[in-house]
Amino acid sequence: MTKQLVDETDSVFTEAESTSISNWKERFRSVMYDHTPSGAEVTRITTYSGEMYVRVRGKSGFLLESKGTLPPIHSKEDRDQAIRDMARERLRQEDIAAILGISQGTVSNVLRNKNKKDQG
Repeated sequence: MTKQLVDETDSVFTEAESTSISNWKERFRSVMYDHTPSGAEVTRITTYSGEMYVRVRGKSGFLLESKGTLPPIHSKEDRDQAIRDMARERLRQEDIAAILGISQGTVSNVLRNKNKKDQG
């Protein structure tokens, strides 16, 4: 990663970690904390402008950070396509829901309806 991206990523994570929940909702669509089966801490942040930041901190101390961008979502069809695209990339339904700021049940319904259309 370039220094500029490292600085930007650090800034986003620092802001999310130091801001109360009521205040971060003004800046971020979602902030999600999780642990992998191996014990790594995972933080996922999605901004309203569609930028995604992911930080993985392993038990041994390794640190992996990345940034991505969601496509613009202006309609239910755009949202459903984003869900299908992320599912094809093997993201978990819970992760897709957190990234988009929707429920896991909504993700499940979209994917189930897609499968019904494919079979029908």
